Amino acid sequence: MTIKNVKVSIIGAGSIGGQTASNLMQCNVASEIVIINRNRNKAEGKAIDISHGAALFGNTRVRSGSYEDIKDSHIVAITVGQVAGKNGSRLDVLKDNIEIYKSIICNIIKYNKDCIIVLVTNPVDIMAYTAFKLSSFPSNHIIGTGTLLDTSRLKYFIGDYYDINSSQIETCVIGEHGDSQVALWSQTKINNIPIKDYIKKFSNKNFDEKVKGFLENKTKRAGWDIRDCDEHSCFGISMCLSKIIEAIILDKKIVLPISTFFKGEYDISDIFMGTPAVLGKNGVEKIVKLPISPSEIQLLHSSALNIKNYISSIENII
Repeated sequence: MTIKNVKVSIIGAGSIGGQTASNLMQCNVASEIVIINRNRNKAEGKAIDISHGAALFGNTRVRSGSYEDIKDSHIVAITVGQVAGKNGSRLDVLKDNIEIYKSIICNIIKYNKDCIIVLVTNPVDIMAYTAFKLSSFPSNHIIGTGTLLDTSRLKYFIGDYYDINSSQIETCVIGEHGDSQVALWSQTKINNIPIKDYIKKFSNKNFDEKVKGFLENKTKRAGWDIRDCDEHSCFGISMCLSKIIEAIILDKKIVLPISTFFKGEYDISDIFMGTPAVLGKNGVEKIVKLPISPSEIQLLHSSALNIKNYISSIENII
């Protein structure tokens, strides 16, 4: 059954925006989905194509629109932005994406000051901070996809390496969605058993620092491995974006590792960064502080410093 009177606007009719609209339509979590794009014809084409399959799932209306259609939207998802080159960094496109956001955020606040903004644009932690500063929205109404995709990737790589169903794996990646991200091995379990104990008992493979480093690097490089195939991450990040939006609309109160504003947690303040948080109808309802190890805290502080340094370099142009 399609939920009534819930409107989601998606800015960007590229592969991520289109796939997210399709995902949300299939989940029946919104009565109306509006796709907004600089090239209106592209948005119209995506909307028509998705609409042709809508009757198989429910009664969600999918259409193209303009910024004026953001009015009355519960959630506005931003999926646009420059993409880094094959051998580059997500930070290479930072200044270009800030300029794009200046226009987008201006249009959002012109028509809707009460919506929740969920964004995927990289570097996502700094772009979330940019959206926060440009919009003056409450911090809980600005959400980046953060390390949700990194966490899902790490689960996949652990499962693939040890030949384990990844749905049985509990783990989390926090910090920057980038090279300084922190895999929380202290919180990693398989079938509710600490990974070190589980592997020792049930696997003929090792679990040591070398394996950890291998899995961490696979996770960090996953996006670039996709780029090496002349593609870019689309389906994975769209699933993450859709899951966040669904959690908000349905007031699920579930914990997901997203990019949100730190207010002293782990002695870190005034930046957006990946951390587990409860998501509900009010956006980010609270950060879930985990009992992580001293070495993981040290790595998290290093990741935070990395983000702060980049924020300092662009503060004067926001």
